[in-house]
Amino acid sequence: MQQVGRGDAPSETGREDMRKQRIVGISFEHAHMGDLLREAHEHPNAEIVGICDPDGARMADAIKTFAISPDRVFHDIERCVREAKPDLAILCPATARHADCVEAVAPLGVDILLEKPFAASLADADRILAAVGKAGVRLAVNWPLRWYAPHVTAKRMIDEGAIGDLIEVHFYDGNRGPLYHRADKVVVSEEEVRREKPTSWWYKRSAGGGSLLDYLGYGATLGTWFMKGEAPLEVTSVVDQPEGLEVDEHSITICRYRRGLSKLETRWGAFTDPWIARTTIIAMDSWVWIPFMVILLLAGLQALPLDVKEAAKVDGANAWQTFWEITFPLMLPVSLTAIILRTIFELKLADIVINVTAGGPGGATDTISSFVYREYRDRSNVGYATTVAEVYLIIIIIIFITLLLKVASRYMQKMT
Repeated sequence: MQQVGRGDAPSETGREDMRKQRIVGISFEHAHMGDLLREAHEHPNAEIVGICDPDGARMADAIKTFAISPDRVFHDIERCVREAKPDLAILCPATARHADCVEAVAPLGVDILLEKPFAASLADADRILAAVGKAGVRLAVNWPLRWYAPHVTAKRMIDEGAIGDLIEVHFYDGNRGPLYHRADKVVVSEEEVRREKPTSWWYKRSAGGGSLLDYLGYGATLGTWFMKGEAPLEVTSVVDQPEGLEVDEHSITICRYRRGLSKLETRWGAFTDPWIARTTIIAMDSWVWIPFMVILLLAGLQALPLDVKEAAKVDGANAWQTFWEITFPLMLPVSLTAIILRTIFELKLADIVINVTAGGPGGATDTISSFVYREYRDRSNVGYATTVAEVYLIIIIIIFITLLLKVASRYMQKMT
């Protein structure tokens, strides 16, 4: 998160520190408004005191989800701030309207959390800084990647010199497309996307649409952070603008530093399709565990007594009969061990999902274990995550005991 403006002002009384922070959401053009309002709604020391957008339809989901009363719904920014008296205003307008929105809110004396990216142009960024500076309010840009544990750990290791000198930064990020999900990663159908695409601001150049403005800020911010504020000597950016669109869906930016070249790449579509993402997770998981399973089964095969196979050959058994009547039964204990181990690993699969896709796009690659982890860590839904984990454990125990009893029953029948 980037922050500019005045320093932290101490509270006048202890009571001031304990009261809930009053939050308003202004402009619902960006879907992240729903996610940010949920954070406020679920925080014990925050409350949503108002929402505002000239288009009432854009606020409908938030009104229903957070049970916002009609007297807290506004269509005029100044009236919203005057009546709701917020401590913080969350702004999620189209990228090209960031400066306009900040200039409308800052003079009203409210601290601002502005959705990324900071601005659509350098001129707009200067306008934003001038507005908050003149009003004396604080401005933070919503860069959640700053708080992700892998990024924080990487930064710490760079600063400590634990991984040597940083030479290059390579960033690749994107999603299936900005219209494929709503707040809370609710997935949207292909038909809805086709219907909304012609009129959506995401696909309008004048509104600041395109994958570059949507995602390059992440790479630029992380790169600058990792480079300890060093500015590149030269920046070259190339975009792919599909026929019939005003904006890009794929961009590659090369930053030339004194120490070498860094690459920042953004993309909508292709590699973030749910089916491709799922296939990728399956392939990576298979790559990790198939060698172990092969070694385990190979060890079992090599331990089989050769005299039994030789006797079968003498008796005239062909290859298939030898496998089915001798090899398979003798390998059954090893095979069951391999299956049990593989099942255990799959039931707790989370690390690959968390580090590669974070469950996306739209939860398409989530496993139960990764879902529980993200609910606990990312959303702080401790109770909900704990309940899901316990129910998951109970189901596993029931299934395991049922299978165990069936196997034991068959074994006893054979013994008798």
